[in-house]
Amino acid sequence: MSLPTDNPEPSKRVSITKAQLHEGAASELLALLEEITADGKVSSDEAKALSAWLSASEATGIPGILYLRGILEHVLSDGILSADEHKAVYDAIEKILPIELRREARERRKLALATEKMRITSIKEAQRAEAERQRPFLDLDLMVAGSSHGNRQKVIREEVQVNQQIILHREPDNPYDCNAIMVLLPSGSDIGYISRGDAEDLAPLLDGGRLYKGYIKKVHPGSTANIPVVVIQVFSPEAGVEGVRPAGQRRFQAAQVAAKGAGCGGCLIVLALPVMAIIHLLAK
Repeated sequence: MSLPTDNPEPSKRVSITKAQLHEGAASELLALLEEITADGKVSSDEAKALSAWLSASEATGIPGILYLRGILEHVLSDGILSADEHKAVYDAIEKILPIELRREARERRKLALATEKMRITSIKEAQRAEAERQRPFLDLDLMVAGSSHGNRQKVIREEVQVNQQIILHREPDNPYDCNAIMVLLPSGSDIGYISRGDAEDLAPLLDGGRLYKGYIKKVHPGSTANIPVVVIQVFSPEAGVEGVRPAGQRRFQAAQVAAKGAGCGGCLIVLALPVMAIIHLLAK
């Protein structure tokens, strides 16, 4: 901020002298300025109170009072003190103080500025941490697998809508893939599964407590079946994002299935045996 044109930088000494301290006004001003600079900064209320005191004491003719009053009239003309105007007022106060007190006021201001800088840095770091906490850990855009099986095409035609929420259910006991993740609509109708490759990445995150939100992006018209395309975002458990949820879990539903394989993702031999065949085998 520039100083007012009718109050240029003082051409003569404006600091309070020892001789002036014997005058009541100078002594009062010194006490007031020490109180104001005690925390190393000037508040708007302090500036207004100081301006009122200076106006009442102008008749004393003390150079420091006249100089400081001109500065305050200028910066308070719009009723708002900007950061630059606060600095200008503090600079002017330092010029009024005796040399030994001026050094102390300057050190207090340096400390106040450093403290404020640390406060702002802390706020920015907290904001960055919050933004990171709310950022998706994983962002998937994928086609739903198995959408042509059973009555899923009927469900897709009649129920699926763009931007519709989806619900994920893990099936850790699925004999075909222990990472299996079924995709459901809010109605409970299933429209397929997350593909094996994507499920391999997604399942451990969901099992570990990560939260997700997902929706239907579009329905891709395939040559033999309509395939839903979904967006799934995965967040940390502490995420404050609206609409996130943990994955549900359901047991794999299959009748008369005997599974034998080499673990998750391994090659499975699935046998659907008639009841009489099973009895015959048990009898041997």
